Parts: sequence; C-alpha cells; structure tokens
Amino acid sequence: MKHACVVGAGPVGLTVAILLARQGMRVTVFERQREIQRGVRTVALDDECLRIWQSCGVEREIAAHWDGGAPGAVMCRYLTPRGRTFLRLRQCDGDLGYPQAVVVHEGAIVEALLAAARRTEGLALRFGVEVAGMRQDARGVEVDIRAADGSVAA
Repeated sequence: MKHACVVGAGPVGLTVAILLARQGMRVTVFERQREIQRGVRTVALDDECLRIWQSCGVEREIAAHWDGGAPGAVMCRYLTPRGRTFLRLRQCDGDLGYPQAVVVHEGAIVEALLAAARRTEGLALRFGVEVAGMRQDARGVEVDIRAADGSVAA
C-alpha cells in the first residue's frame, strides 16, 4: 500500500489528506504547530470548495457556519473612483447545488476537517513536528522530521 505525506494541517492539507485516505492510501499529516490555527484567514468560499468538502463528508458541519445571503441578494459591489456602482454581483445557486459564494469563519472549516480526519481510517495526524528535509530515489521518498524543540522526531 502506498503512503502519502502531507505537510501542513490547514484546510488544504487536511482536505488533501482526507481525499487521499478515502482512496485507500495511508496518509500522515505533519504539522509543525502543536495545535491547529483557528484564526481567520479564509473569509469566503465558492461552490467548488463546498462540493469538495462534501466529498470529505463535512458539508453539514461547515454549512452550519456559512452565510450566502438570499438568492438574488447583492453579494458584492464594484465602485468607480468617484464611488459610483458599475457592477453588482448577486447571489445564486451554482451548478454544483450550493450558493456560488459564501462567507465563513476558517476556524469552523478547520474544526470540521480535523474531526473528519480523526475519524478517517488510514489517516494519521502528527502535531508538533516539522518536515526538515526530503530525499527521493527510485524506491520512494524519505522524509526527515524534527520535533518543535529541535530534536529528531521518530
């Protein structure tokens, strides 16, 4: 069985890890922080992100935290330098069955993905370790990891 390593346990790393594990790969996620960052970096998503997270099994958890506004509501206005509106974007459901854009707190996404990762067979989470180097040859890739205190991690 192939083994994949993912560096970083943010929304992208956790998503990739879950999707790979659901395809039968063993996956280890390495995160240098001892705990996942729950701050706000992501504030808006599109329907393609929501559809991907549906594949991860977390759409209901995330849906409880997003706001897409009512269909037809103005989501965004673009103004000229004089403050005159020249473009309004209105909310509508996309072809993927979700609103085309939603606002959401990244912490809610991370919590849902972390819970899904913990219940996904074949997926291991390693916090407080940093990938210090990698070497690739014909047999595969070796990953060197280091604990947060600088010691070599096993």
